[in-house]
Amino acid sequence: MEVLDREGEKGKSVELLSPTMQGLKILAKSAGIEGMIGGQVLDIEKTGQPLTEEELFFIYRKKTAALLSASLEIGALLGGQFGGTGELVSLWRENRPGFPDSR
Repeated sequence: MEVLDREGEKGKSVELLSPTMQGLKILAKSAGIEGMIGGQVLDIEKTGQPLTEEELFFIYRKKTAALLSASLEIGALLGGQFGGTGELVSLWRENRPGFPDSR
């Protein structure tokens, strides 16, 4: 969306979304191929087969961690705790014991 300054000039292209729409965008990204769908694809492909530790953690990151991260980020966003920049989610990712980095 183009934003016009006070003089009607085109400014930087800025996305202006309500908190609800920002939350939906976060959820869509977490649910997509780079998130839950990507993890589910590998999960289905490996049904009945042993998983390597790397594959198991990939599935955890893409499915479980994506869902939890989205929930935390959306909750913080809608609760007015931060501007959707991901500080809380990053802090959570860095400080949870026994789970590999999900970035």
